[in-house]
Amino acid sequence: MGACHAKVQAMSFWIDQSVVAIPGRGIVSLHFRQTESNFAKTTSTEMSGLQLLRRGMTSQPESLSEDLNLEQTNLIPNFFAKEMQDHVELRAIQVLDEHPIRKYLDPALPVHASHIVIAKDIIMGLLHKVVAQIINIFVLIWDFWIFIFNIITPSLKPGHVVPAHAAGHGLSWPAYTAPTEGDSRSACPMLNALANHGILPHDGKNITFKELNIKVRQTFNFAPSFCFFVPKFAADFLNKSYWKDTFDLAELSLHAPNAIEHDGSLTRQDVALVPDQGKPDLQLVDELLNEATGTAPDGSKLLTIPDLSRALSKRRYYARKTNPAYTESFFHNTFGSANSSTMLKIFGGLVDDLRPMLTEERFSEHWEPRVTSRFGLTMAAFNGTVLPVEKGVDIKKIAAADTDVNVKA
Repeated sequence: MGACHAKVQAMSFWIDQSVVAIPGRGIVSLHFRQTESNFAKTTSTEMSGLQLLRRGMTSQPESLSEDLNLEQTNLIPNFFAKEMQDHVELRAIQVLDEHPIRKYLDPALPVHASHIVIAKDIIMGLLHKVVAQIINIFVLIWDFWIFIFNIITPSLKPGHVVPAHAAGHGLSWPAYTAPTEGDSRSACPMLNALANHGILPHDGKNITFKELNIKVRQTFNFAPSFCFFVPKFAADFLNKSYWKDTFDLAELSLHAPNAIEHDGSLTRQDVALVPDQGKPDLQLVDELLNEATGTAPDGSKLLTIPDLSRALSKRRYYARKTNPAYTESFFHNTFGSANSSTMLKIFGGLVDDLRPMLTEERFSEHWEPRVTSRFGLTMAAFNGTVLPVEKGVDIKKIAAADTDVNVKA
């Protein structure tokens, strides 16, 4: 079976069992395997140069976008807009007889089945999943031992949490520059802050996953296991290689069941209501910070675990009411609680530090991570905050206090 592989603008795209002709009916089936989750956004110009290589073709078009006029056909159908849960899944597309591709076909090409799953793709897909699980187990073991070492080793001294060679050492951060038009930003304020301060590229583009690992670890004092796991997870849901590919910050805002962007965010409106997830919603941020009931030693306001649980309860309840396309899952709820918990662990819950981070996505003057563990915040330690935050979410309580009962808690 012929197979064609093309790499175009960070998009990997395969055609398997490339051309299938049914004489007399003039139908051609093309089998695709999607390897990038935002494929539906791909334009035909990005696919220039993709070659059709298949036994039975009388000639080969140099450019699909020019010869086949992709944007005016059904070659990119609606099902690509839906998330494909399995990257080895193949789909068939039928093209009518008058389609320009007909001129490249041998009329005598024999009939083949229109839905074909190639064994090697299944094997490679299973192998990929097995390797991914082995890596996850290794990372969890690695994380556990870092957790133990943090217990038995002395903590870092305040003022010396950021490494000497890293930006922000000595409580001195690079200058803040707000994003401009064309800059790429994500739904994560902390990552956006790294770009706004020039710790990551200011345009937020062409970032390697390994670079993200290093910068997040140095800046926020997450453990190396944590800093590998999350970028590796991001690479996987973007169908990219952690080891060699790059990404733009905006790509991390992919809204999908297996991605990290989710409805009910404490700092963003849902993507169905506001597609651009790169900017905070200032009203939501104010509502969040106004939940603070704790008091720091200096008398300033402090967010607590119950405060975050209450804020999440309200946000999820009202998101259900205002967003007809609202989605929720155990995974996304837990991830939402994890995002919230960074405010407590990394920022100590201090409203004075959180306000510039959540509204302008910048570090406050003389800020440093509140985690002083010598080897950084581990997933094991982090879960000690995430789980109580999520456990405290009580949407029914919020619903009971609301006069509108159109939404089930």
